[in-house]
Amino acid sequence: LDPPGAKVGTAVEVRVRGDNLDALRNLTFSHPGIRALPVMTAGTEWEDPRPVGDRFRVEIGAGVPPGIYEARVAGRFGISNPRAFSVGTLPERTDKNANHEPQNAAAAQVGETINGVVAKETREFFKLTLGAGQRILIDCAAERIDSRLNGALILLDAEGRELARANDVLGLDPLLEFTAPRSGDYTLGLYDF
Repeated sequence: LDPPGAKVGTAVEVRVRGDNLDALRNLTFSHPGIRALPVMTAGTEWEDPRPVGDRFRVEIGAGVPPGIYEARVAGRFGISNPRAFSVGTLPERTDKNANHEPQNAAAAQVGETINGVVAKETREFFKLTLGAGQRILIDCAAERIDSRLNGALILLDAEGRELARANDVLGLDPLLEFTAPRSGDYTLGLYDF
């Protein structure tokens, strides 16, 4: 599922990817407060709107507790195995995947969730602006949401010097704790270990 999650009380367009996904009919979740509707084509004067096929508008109700839920898609070949869908409380956005070099680091805000894909043999970079003494926790949920990524995080200062590194803290998922020694910009790198 792309993205693999969303914030409580919001809606997001989700793309389903994989094998044997012909004639998808519905996407269901293990919590009744999460529902999906197929994304439809606009239709024309000669053709009625029809499902796009691999896209669904997923709505997360305000009463859904944060957590990881099962999602299954049904199509011509039956019902899929469950996949993880994460529901959180932080604002969420999707990474545009154009930040493979530190100088192209995408701006990131403390207190947000970034959904994205790390292509093999690449790195993703994000710029954080921190205050002196500010403590942050950076959690990369990959294994916990069925991703094959064995994530590793590295934090660099404005001069490119490594200040912190983490991998395999929560299973194969990295969790990086850092206190900024001074105010300024820091660069976070994420890659497949």
